[in-house]
Amino acid sequence: MTDTGLLAAIGRIVVEAAMLEYSVASLIAASEGLQGWECEERARDITSSTGRAMGLFKELAVKRDDLGPLWWDTKGLLQARHFVAHAV
Repeated sequence: MTDTGLLAAIGRIVVEAAMLEYSVASLIAASEGLQGWECEERARDITSSTGRAMGLFKELAVKRDDLGPLWWDTKGLLQARHFVAHAV
């Protein structure tokens, strides 16, 4: 793999992690009973602050046991993204 290929792969990891965080924000908005445009607006608001989505997701996971494993998996993926992106 060339340096360009490696950097492109790292870029994809970063972009996919951002999409994961937006999906988490959408999940939070949906759990608040929002739908459609309101759900999207709330998700954008949540993701406008770094780390806010995961903080709110943790609070939701504490209230709902079924979301605990998903929160842990998501946290692990985002930590791996952080390591990869900053190791370069």
